[in-house]
Parts: sequence; structure tokens; C-alpha cells
Amino acid sequence: MLGLALAGMADPEGLLHPGVAYLARLTGLSTRSVQRHLRALADSGWLDVESHGHRGSRAAYRLRIPAWAVKGDSGVTLSGSAHTGKGDSGVAKG
Repeated sequence: MLGLALAGMADPEGLLHPGVAYLARLTGLSTRSVQRHLRALADSGWLDVESHGHRGSRAAYRLRIPAWAVKGDSGVTLSGSAHTGKGDSGVAKG
């Protein structure tokens, strides 16, 4: 749930500056749960902490796709569609 909220507010480069209290209100989680989820996303490689929030300022985060999520045949392509096993790369030809 938190990951989807973050993805919806990130700029095209994946950068975002949400406050923990705002994320808690948006998701219905407690502020402590939001902090735990942010830590889990960072620890698993889905979120980089660009700068920590200090008194009176918000932290800056950058969403990313960790290398382990795109290696091998996980059944999911970069476009997010399921892999069919029929040569479908999930990448639109332009």
C-alpha cells in the first residue's frame, strides 16, 4: 500500500519528498508503521534515501527497481506485464 502511494507521488525521475505524517494519513497506517515500511523498502532496494528529514524539513526519497528484481525470469517484465513465455518482452516497439 505504501509503495503504491509513493509511486503515485514521485516525479518522472522517481524523486519525492513526502512527510511521514502525510503518508500515514494517506494510507491509514500509523506513523511508526510508515517508518517501518519505508525502512523495509529501502533495505530491499526499492527506495533510496536521498536525504534524511531534520527538524522542520522532509526527507527526500528516490524510487528505483533493484537489480535482483529484473535479473532472470521472474515472470514480470519491466513494463509490469506478466511474461507469457512466447517471446513477449513487454517492451513496446516504436
